Amino acid sequence: MATLLRIIGAIAFVSPFIGMTLFSRSMQGETSPGAPYAAIAGIVFTAISAIAILASGLSLGTIDTAKNSVSDAAIIEIISDGIFPGLFVFWGIGNILIGTAMVIQKNLHIVMGWLFVCWGAFMLIISVLESVEIPDAVGLILWAGLNLTMVTLGILTLKPKETS
Repeated sequence: MATLLRIIGAIAFVSPFIGMTLFSRSMQGETSPGAPYAAIAGIVFTAISAIAILASGLSLGTIDTAKNSVSDAAIIEIISDGIFPGLFVFWGIGNILIGTAMVIQKNLHIVMGWLFVCWGAFMLIISVLESVEIPDAVGLILWAGLNLTMVTLGILTLKPKETS
């Protein structure tokens, strides 16, 4: 059961990054304004996807390893946890880049672009400033807000365009 839940969690964690990679690719084109920002964001989100898969895979591996050696499993989990700070730095950069591309292209409501820029700036600042300590409850609200923003982006992107 623990393995199944970790697999579901890993898929849920990695999926938004893959979605952001695909979204950034949809914004690229030779004549699209902001395309360079979208292209770089696509590279960043692809890398974040790989990092998230790696961290999730290591975490999954701890279950089997713990059967033989709990101390080895703990070391693997520590390594998995150590990967996350870099992920959040680049996630912030990716959000700033994709938000900037959205603001330049004006293909969605401008508020969406600025929300991504703000989320990205916040994530980058929090990642760089080691002395900032965010309570878990506030972190949960922020995490939910960012995920709600990404879900809203997905809905707006997939919603059929009205033709006149």
